[in-house]
Amino acid sequence: MTIREARPIQHNAEFKKLVKHQSCITWSLTALVVGIQYVFVLILAFKPELLSRSLSGGATTIGVPLAIGMIVIFFLLTCFYVYYTSQKVDPLVEAIRKEFKP
Repeated sequence: MTIREARPIQHNAEFKKLVKHQSCITWSLTALVVGIQYVFVLILAFKPELLSRSLSGGATTIGVPLAIGMIVIFFLLTCFYVYYTSQKVDPLVEAIRKEFKP
């Protein structure tokens, strides 16, 4: 595709809507994941005793289920992203493809 062929697509209202949706969800989820990890690292750096407390008097500390919880949260956020993309972004992509199909 040449620049001349791409220009009408870039000025298309549906394409602009697609870019807006994709950017919004991508940056929001990125900020959320980075924020969660940043807080975890800050706790590790400045209050390690908080995470090293025993859960119930045994060998497992609070940090282990917290880290597992983070993994679960990141997995759920990924599932949300896939769902959102398939519901909002994919229909817009298909509409643009149909409109500009050669």
